[in-house]
Amino acid sequence: MKGRDGVGKNLIIIGCGGHSKVIVDIIEHMPQFRILGLIDDDPVRPSHFQGYPVLGDTASIKTIKEPVFGGIIGIGDNWSRKKVADVIKKSNPNFPFITIIHPTAYVSPRCHIGAGTAIMAGAIINSDVSIGEHCIVNTLGSVAHDCVIGDYSSVGPGAHLGGNVVIGDNSAVSLGARILHGRTIGDHTVVGAGATVTKDFGDLGVVYGAPAKWIRPRLQEETYL
Repeated sequence: MKGRDGVGKNLIIIGCGGHSKVIVDIIEHMPQFRILGLIDDDPVRPSHFQGYPVLGDTASIKTIKEPVFGGIIGIGDNWSRKKVADVIKKSNPNFPFITIIHPTAYVSPRCHIGAGTAIMAGAIINSDVSIGEHCIVNTLGSVAHDCVIGDYSSVGPGAHLGGNVVIGDNSAVSLGARILHGRTIGDHTVVGAGATVTKDFGDLGVVYGAPAKWIRPRLQEETYL
Protein backbone atom coordinates (compact mmCIF):
# COMPACT_ATOMS: atom_id res chain seq x y z
CA MET A 1 0.00 0.00 0.00
CA LYS A 2 1.20 3.51 -0.81
CA GLY A 3 0.47 4.69 2.73
CA ARG A 4 3.24 2.41 4.00
CA ASP A 5 6.03 3.23 1.60
CA GLY A 6 8.03 6.35 0.83
CA VAL A 7 5.71 7.69 -1.87
CA GLY A 8 3.32 10.59 -1.30
CA LYS A 9 3.00 13.61 0.94
CA ASN A 10 3.38 13.09 4.68
CA LEU A 11 0.17 13.03 6.71
CA ILE A 12 -0.48 12.55 10.39
CA ILE A 13 -3.64 11.06 11.91
CA ILE A 14 -4.87 12.42 15.22
CA GLY A 15 -6.35 9.71 17.42
CA CYS A 16 -5.62 6.04 18.03
CA GLY A 17 -9.07 4.47 18.23
CA GLY A 18 -11.52 2.50 16.14
CA HIS A 19 -12.35 5.32 13.75
CA SER A 20 -8.69 6.03 13.08
CA LYS A 21 -8.26 2.41 11.94
CA VAL A 22 -10.66 3.17 9.10
CA ILE A 23 -8.84 6.43 8.35
CA VAL A 24 -5.59 4.46 8.06
CA ASP A 25 -7.20 2.07 5.57
CA ILE A 26 -8.47 4.92 3.40
CA ILE A 27 -5.15 6.76 3.28
CA GLU A 28 -3.36 3.54 2.39
CA HIS A 29 -5.52 3.51 -0.76
CA MET A 30 -4.64 7.11 -1.68
CA PRO A 31 -1.26 7.07 -3.47
CA GLN A 32 -0.80 10.83 -3.14
CA PHE A 33 -0.34 10.48 0.62
CA ARG A 34 1.97 8.69 3.04
CA ILE A 35 1.16 8.12 6.72
CA LEU A 36 4.01 9.56 8.74
CA GLY A 37 2.49 8.54 12.07
CA LEU A 38 -0.26 9.20 14.58
CA ILE A 39 -0.89 11.65 17.42
CA ASP A 40 -2.87 10.91 20.59
CA ASP A 41 -3.33 12.85 23.83
CA ASP A 42 -3.92 9.73 25.94
CA PRO A 43 -0.93 9.50 28.33
CA VAL A 44 -0.98 5.70 27.95
CA ARG A 45 -0.99 5.84 24.15
CA PRO A 46 0.76 2.95 22.37
CA SER A 47 4.14 3.30 20.70
CA HIS A 48 2.70 2.02 17.40
CA PHE A 49 -0.79 1.80 15.94
CA GLN A 50 -1.80 -0.21 12.86
CA GLY A 51 1.89 -0.53 12.01
CA TYR A 52 2.70 3.19 12.24
CA PRO A 53 4.62 5.08 14.95
CA VAL A 54 2.72 7.16 17.48
CA LEU A 55 4.63 10.44 17.45
CA GLY A 56 3.33 12.01 20.67
CA ASP A 57 0.45 14.26 21.72
CA THR A 58 -1.07 17.26 19.95
CA ALA A 59 1.61 19.52 21.41
CA SER A 60 4.18 17.40 19.56
CA ILE A 61 2.88 18.40 16.13
CA LYS A 62 5.14 21.47 16.11
CA THR A 63 8.22 19.38 16.90
CA ILE A 64 7.89 16.72 14.19
CA LYS A 65 11.15 16.89 12.26
CA GLU A 66 9.95 15.57 8.92
CA PRO A 67 7.81 17.86 6.75
CA VAL A 68 4.08 17.37 7.37
CA PHE A 69 1.73 18.16 4.49
CA GLY A 70 -1.36 17.96 6.70
CA GLY A 71 -3.49 15.71 8.84
CA ILE A 72 -6.94 14.43 9.68
CA ILE A 73 -8.66 13.71 12.99
CA GLY A 74 -9.52 10.04 13.39
CA ILE A 75 -12.15 10.41 16.12
CA GLY A 76 -15.71 9.24 15.49
CA ASP A 77 -17.59 11.27 18.11
CA ASN A 78 -18.48 14.67 16.65
CA TRP A 79 -18.02 16.84 19.74
CA SER A 80 -14.76 15.11 20.67
CA ARG A 81 -13.50 15.66 17.13
CA LYS A 82 -14.38 19.36 17.37
CA LYS A 83 -12.57 19.78 20.69
CA VAL A 84 -9.39 18.27 19.26
CA ALA A 85 -9.65 20.41 16.12
CA ASP A 86 -10.04 23.53 18.28
CA VAL A 87 -6.90 22.65 20.26
CA ILE A 88 -4.86 22.14 17.10
CA LYS A 89 -6.19 25.31 15.46
CA LYS A 90 -5.28 27.33 18.56
CA SER A 91 -1.72 26.02 18.84
CA ASN A 92 -1.10 25.60 15.08
CA PRO A 93 -3.36 28.12 13.29
CA ASN A 94 -1.95 27.28 9.86
CA PHE A 95 -2.06 23.50 10.23
CA PRO A 96 -3.71 22.12 7.07
CA PHE A 97 -6.47 19.57 7.56
CA ILE A 98 -6.97 17.37 4.52
CA THR A 99 -10.01 15.65 3.05
CA ILE A 100 -9.85 11.92 2.36
CA ILE A 101 -12.10 9.92 0.04
CA HIS A 102 -12.04 6.15 -0.31
CA PRO A 103 -11.54 5.15 -3.97
CA THR A 104 -14.77 3.12 -3.96
CA ALA A 105 -16.87 6.15 -2.95
CA TYR A 106 -18.69 8.18 -5.59
CA VAL A 107 -18.39 11.94 -5.12
CA SER A 108 -19.99 14.24 -7.66
CA PRO A 109 -17.65 16.84 -9.14
CA ARG A 110 -20.45 19.34 -8.45
CA CYS A 111 -20.28 19.17 -4.67
CA HIS A 112 -18.24 20.85 -1.95
CA ILE A 113 -16.49 18.91 0.81
CA GLY A 114 -14.82 20.79 3.63
CA ALA A 115 -11.34 20.33 5.06
CA GLY A 116 -10.83 17.45 7.46
CA THR A 117 -13.82 15.45 6.19
CA ALA A 118 -13.67 11.69 5.57
CA ILE A 119 -15.76 9.89 2.94
CA MET A 120 -15.73 6.14 3.58
CA ALA A 121 -15.90 3.10 1.32
CA GLY A 122 -18.99 2.80 -0.85
CA ALA A 123 -20.43 6.19 0.12
CA ILE A 124 -22.34 8.21 -2.48
CA ILE A 125 -22.33 12.01 -2.56
CA ASN A 126 -24.54 13.36 -5.33
CA SER A 127 -24.70 16.64 -7.22
CA ASP A 128 -24.68 20.07 -5.53
CA VAL A 129 -24.17 18.70 -2.03
CA SER A 130 -22.32 20.87 0.50
CA ILE A 131 -20.52 19.09 3.36
CA GLY A 132 -18.78 21.11 6.06
CA GLU A 133 -15.43 20.71 7.77
CA HIS A 134 -14.43 17.66 9.82
CA CYS A 135 -17.49 15.63 8.83
CA ILE A 136 -17.87 11.89 8.27
CA VAL A 137 -19.92 10.10 5.63
CA ASN A 138 -19.51 6.53 6.73
CA THR A 139 -19.46 3.22 4.88
CA LEU A 140 -22.29 2.87 2.33
CA GLY A 141 -23.92 6.11 3.46
CA SER A 142 -25.59 8.22 0.78
CA VAL A 143 -26.29 11.93 0.47
CA ALA A 144 -28.67 12.91 -2.32
CA HIS A 145 -28.67 16.08 -4.40
CA ASP A 146 -28.66 19.56 -2.85
CA CYS A 147 -28.15 18.42 0.75
CA VAL A 148 -26.29 20.63 3.21
CA ILE A 149 -24.35 19.09 6.11
CA GLY A 150 -22.85 21.39 8.75
CA ASP A 151 -19.40 21.23 10.32
CA TYR A 152 -18.49 18.28 12.57
CA SER A 153 -21.56 16.26 11.62
CA SER A 154 -21.70 12.62 10.60
CA VAL A 155 -23.74 10.26 8.45
CA GLY A 156 -23.50 6.73 9.83
CA PRO A 157 -22.93 3.44 8.01
CA GLY A 158 -25.80 2.68 5.65
CA ALA A 159 -27.65 5.90 6.49
CA HIS A 160 -29.40 7.74 3.66
CA LEU A 161 -30.33 11.38 3.15
CA GLY A 162 -32.95 12.28 0.54
CA GLY A 163 -32.56 15.35 -1.63
CA ASN A 164 -32.50 18.87 -0.12
CA VAL A 165 -31.95 17.63 3.43
CA VAL A 166 -30.24 20.06 5.82
CA ILE A 167 -28.18 18.77 8.77
CA GLY A 168 -26.87 21.30 11.29
CA ASP A 169 -23.47 21.44 12.97
CA ASN A 170 -22.31 18.66 15.31
CA SER A 171 -25.26 16.39 14.51
CA ALA A 172 -25.25 12.65 13.88
CA VAL A 173 -27.41 10.53 11.61
CA SER A 174 -26.84 7.07 13.02
CA LEU A 175 -26.45 3.67 11.40
CA GLY A 176 -29.19 2.79 8.92
CA ALA A 177 -31.28 5.91 9.52
CA ARG A 178 -33.22 7.51 6.67
CA ILE A 179 -34.14 11.17 6.31
CA LEU A 180 -36.81 11.95 3.76
CA HIS A 181 -36.51 14.61 1.08
CA GLY A 182 -36.45 18.21 2.26
CA ARG A 183 -36.28 17.58 6.01
CA THR A 184 -34.10 19.63 8.39
CA ILE A 185 -32.17 18.46 11.47
CA GLY A 186 -30.80 21.14 13.81
CA ASP A 187 -27.45 21.47 15.57
CA HIS A 188 -26.19 18.92 18.12
CA THR A 189 -29.04 16.50 17.39
CA VAL A 190 -28.69 12.72 17.17
CA VAL A 191 -30.93 10.69 14.88
CA GLY A 192 -30.99 7.16 16.28
CA ALA A 193 -30.09 3.99 14.42
CA GLY A 194 -32.75 2.81 11.98
CA ALA A 195 -34.90 5.92 12.34
CA THR A 196 -37.10 7.21 9.53
CA VAL A 197 -37.31 10.99 9.68
CA THR A 198 -40.48 12.38 8.09
CA LYS A 199 -40.51 15.86 9.67
CA ASP A 200 -38.10 18.56 10.82
CA PHE A 201 -36.35 18.47 14.21
CA GLY A 202 -34.55 21.28 16.02
CA ASP A 203 -31.36 21.62 18.03
CA LEU A 204 -30.03 19.58 20.94
CA GLY A 205 -32.27 16.54 20.77
CA VAL A 206 -32.33 12.77 20.47
CA VAL A 207 -34.84 11.45 17.93
CA TYR A 208 -35.55 7.92 16.80
CA GLY A 209 -38.25 5.54 15.66
CA ALA A 210 -40.19 4.96 12.45
CA PRO A 211 -41.49 7.55 12.04
CA ALA A 212 -38.93 9.36 14.18
CA LYS A 213 -40.12 11.17 17.31
CA TRP A 214 -38.47 13.63 19.66
CA ILE A 215 -37.33 11.48 22.59
CA ARG A 216 -35.44 13.87 24.84
CA PRO A 217 -33.12 16.89 24.89
CA ARG A 218 -29.35 16.37 25.01
CA LEU A 219 -26.27 18.39 25.93
CA GLN A 220 -23.95 19.45 23.14
CA GLU A 221 -21.00 17.64 24.73
CA GLU A 222 -22.95 14.44 25.41
CA THR A 223 -21.35 11.42 23.76
CA TYR A 224 -23.45 9.12 21.61
CA LEU A 225 -21.01 6.43 20.42
